[in-house]
Amino acid sequence: MTKERELVKNTVIILIGKVCTQLISLLMLPLYTHVLPSNEYGLVDLITTYVALALPLIGFQIEMGAFRYILDNRKDEKRKTAIISNSLVTITGSTLFFLVIFLIVSRFVTIPYLPFVILCVVATLYSHFMLQVARGLGDNLGYSIGCIITGVTTVGLNLIFLLILKTGISGILLATAIANLANVLFLLIREKAYKNIKVSTVEKSEIAALLKYSMPLVPNSLIWWIINVSDRTLITIFIDMSANGVYAVANTFSNIISQVYGVFNLSWTESASLHIEDEDRDTYFSSTFNQIIKIFSSIALLMIAGMPILFLIVGKEEYFSAYNYIPILLIGMFFNIVVTFIGAIYIAKKKTKEVAITSLWAGILNVVINVSLIHFIGVWAAALSTLMSFLIMSVYRYKDVQKYVSLKLSVRAALLNLLIAIPAVALYYMHSIYMTVLNVLMVGAYVVLIWYKDIGRILRKKKAE
Repeated sequence: MTKERELVKNTVIILIGKVCTQLISLLMLPLYTHVLPSNEYGLVDLITTYVALALPLIGFQIEMGAFRYILDNRKDEKRKTAIISNSLVTITGSTLFFLVIFLIVSRFVTIPYLPFVILCVVATLYSHFMLQVARGLGDNLGYSIGCIITGVTTVGLNLIFLLILKTGISGILLATAIANLANVLFLLIREKAYKNIKVSTVEKSEIAALLKYSMPLVPNSLIWWIINVSDRTLITIFIDMSANGVYAVANTFSNIISQVYGVFNLSWTESASLHIEDEDRDTYFSSTFNQIIKIFSSIALLMIAGMPILFLIVGKEEYFSAYNYIPILLIGMFFNIVVTFIGAIYIAKKKTKEVAITSLWAGILNVVINVSLIHFIGVWAAALSTLMSFLIMSVYRYKDVQKYVSLKLSVRAALLNLLIAIPAVALYYMHSIYMTVLNVLMVGAYVVLIWYKDIGRILRKKKAE
């Protein structure tokens, strides 16, 4: 099987499962906005973002170290047992330590829904670990099924807790925790991971090796916290919680692109790690890079053009101002995809320190821009700081990664995307049904044009087979 087909196959398998969880925010958005007022939805969004912060801080990204080292030792049972056992001991030890910290802090600072937040953090942490173990073992189907279990359980429990039991925010958090615990149980049984848990294999040197690889990835994860939480925290402080609820709705649509790319990035990280030393790696990496840019620029442009229609699903008038920030956040998310794609190359080369350094600077830049502008332009500052930090970070990483891989961007394609994006965004802000129709036709024609040759080539190949 060629590298390209292997990448596509793994992506499709993962996509089948991830679509259940990665699009969960879109599926649940009408329910949340219908049941919760904007201030409560803003609080849910803030809690969820802080949970995302806690995961890398508590788990030290050890699941990524487990994935990377299991991938290199798939046929060595002793090594797999050592990796899984030492990873679990590290996660469990750090979890217990941080639980004590949480309880001490809660005596001086009021943390809303603390028991549910703790349960959510712990369940999600172990769920992420088991998912990465499955990937490391090459069981992408198991990974996919685990995601389906998490997604379906989350939706079902949310419907019960919110519509029948009327538990509000605590129900949302409890649904997330239970769904992740169900996934942990499933993967423990499917992967027979319990057979690879042996305390006798635990060694300080093994834990140190895992942490050496994983720890530099923590700042890379924290970039999301710095960007998401700084945005939300500053909005809450300088404006109000309702404004944060509006911003959360605006982010939902850009997160769809991030989540869809996240499906591909799982298989791309594996493929990059397996083929980083191949002779044709520069050609393969550059070809994949330009295809990804073509795919996600097409998705972003189509979403911008069709958003005036799609946005109607939000329903409540109090959320309508979110419409203004969506194009900025969509474009910012596109540049984040470039950042993440290149990050997989650093990981493949085991250059996780470079990932940490570039993420740190992007986070600082985001906060500086946000603080500087929020007094003057309000929520716009959060959207613009997100766009600028990812744009600058993508340019820097593209230049820096040339030390390891000769990654070549198609300048012609980039210029064409820019030329179509400018009028697409302009038409978006005209608030006219006629301009929306014109926008959809223009962007649709452009997407068909740039994909015409690829579609023809695929069809010819199918005929030949």
